[in-house]
Amino acid sequence: MVNEKTSNGRTRLLAAASRLFSATGLGEVTVSQILDQSGLKAPTLYHHFGGKERLYVTWVGQALGTARHDLCSTLRSYGPINDKLIAYANTLLGQPFDLLQILRDRQILTEPDAYDKVQESVSSCLIVPLAEAMDSNFKVDNPAVSANLFLLMVASCKKPYSIKDGSLPPVAHTVDVFLDGIEN
Repeated sequence: MVNEKTSNGRTRLLAAASRLFSATGLGEVTVSQILDQSGLKAPTLYHHFGGKERLYVTWVGQALGTARHDLCSTLRSYGPINDKLIAYANTLLGQPFDLLQILRDRQILTEPDAYDKVQESVSSCLIVPLAEAMDSNFKVDNPAVSANLFLLMVASCKKPYSIKDGSLPPVAHTVDVFLDGIEN
């Protein structure tokens, strides 16, 4: 028999984590905020996740896993690499998380293996599918490095990372700059 209260608690904690971690970084979210958002008490958080960091790592894996599905569909749906990269960039920018914030938060994780788990999620969900698409469309020395660079360039096109005048570089321009750098 499934304990509905237990599975519901995990689901509610992940939903609260999604709302909070998507809006701000790991360091800005408190356990109290998570508990308030989920309507649960501390023992439930510690029972399911052991603490805020493990909840964060689980949320990252879930959020990036969902993004991977969307991003892989995008990479399969478009023809020339330029179109694929523009579509990939727009899909990535439409996700409810800030990739640069996740990468910054990764640096402050203290739980054993937490950094590695976040890095693995970033790699398997975002970098590997993009690197495979790049490798099949043009030869680069290290597709994973190129994919990582592209991800960082695209992630910097998301608010709040605006240019001095408050504008954001258009995605198509970012793709062109990236492809010019790869081809030269």
